[in-house]
Amino acid sequence: MSPLIRHPKKRGEWVEMQFMARAAAHGFTVSKPWGDSARYDFAIEHNGVFHRVQVKSTSYQSAKGRKAYLANTISRPPQRKPNMTQALRTSASEGLVPTREPKVSEGHGFSRAVTRESRKSALAAGGNEVDPQIEKIRADGSVPYTAADIDFFAFYIIPEDLWYIVPIAEVTRARYAVYLNPHERKNKYFRFMEAWHLLRPSAPPKNAVVAPAAARA
Repeated sequence: MSPLIRHPKKRGEWVEMQFMARAAAHGFTVSKPWGDSARYDFAIEHNGVFHRVQVKSTSYQSAKGRKAYLANTISRPPQRKPNMTQALRTSASEGLVPTREPKVSEGHGFSRAVTRESRKSALAAGGNEVDPQIEKIRADGSVPYTAADIDFFAFYIIPEDLWYIVPIAEVTRARYAVYLNPHERKNKYFRFMEAWHLLRPSAPPKNAVVAPAAARA
């Protein structure tokens, strides 16, 4: 049973340690860029081939179906504590109806849906679900990840202790979040559950960074 870590930053640090341990157990060399300006969390190397991996975690379960999980696919800048009156006016102008005070979290976690609009967008785009709170944060300046930034997402479902290794090309239609259901084989991302082999290709992919032969000797 995974521990319940409520502090967002501490939870994010713990998730990164889980990723490093699991990747190392699968035979990968794990490197972390210095500082926090890089768009990816880790560089994973195997036989001289490197991949950029962005780690995201979630404990948020959807109320629909078999309680699948939502994991965000965007980065978020530091947020000021929102002015609730202004937030409500902004939400109303965008056609969103808050059901409770918005919650903004930092780190790798997914912030909970707070509007009825999220129910209308459930299972949109063949398995993706948009969370309007994420949409609001995006409007405030968050940035989606692209193939220019990362090669893979590593989504961690904390309560299930499960990893999804998903190529960035598979989430280009997910504007804000992906819908992960480890109990439903028809889920779009089911085939990526514990798919660590994708980080170990038989031939270097087109966008991979390959170490010079001298460095691999």
